Amino acid sequence: MKKPLRILITLLIFLLASESYSQELNKIYYGIVSDSISRNHYLEFKNDSIVELTSIPRHMQSQFKMTFLYNKENGIITVTKNRTLESELEKLNQNGFKQFSEDIQLDIDGKALLDKTNEIVYVFLDDFKKGHYTTYIINGEEFKQKNMMTNSYGIGEREMKMNRK
Repeated sequence: MKKPLRILITLLIFLLASESYSQELNKIYYGIVSDSISRNHYLEFKNDSIVELTSIPRHMQSQFKMTFLYNKENGIITVTKNRTLESELEKLNQNGFKQFSEDIQLDIDGKALLDKTNEIVYVFLDDFKKGHYTTYIINGEEFKQKNMMTNSYGIGEREMKMNRK
């Protein structure tokens, strides 16, 4: 009788632990923006209540970092704006992260997080490095073109392949 009870309790703990996090802790999400007003950036969920926003390192620029509180409820992660100094809001605006001056809702879609308000998709940085494509949809037909990857100095590391279509 003890063994089945122990197995049942272990399974229950495992299920509760797996449900408590939808995002992976200490994994970096890459924010892909759809316009030039916002900047690409990283989000890293440090624990079950703190997320860190980090700018992408660029040559001769300091890297911007700021932490925010968040909570997860019903498949939606809400990143709460910092309720602190006006100077922090000014830093957000100067570094191109104005969207973080308000609360942000991220919908969980499989491995991706979707910010529908600001039109930003967050994917695991490791997954993004595997294939970097620009997708064109012309008359309902999809075309993919492999992009050139650059380092933080802006120097191309790999050339893109020609799309023969």
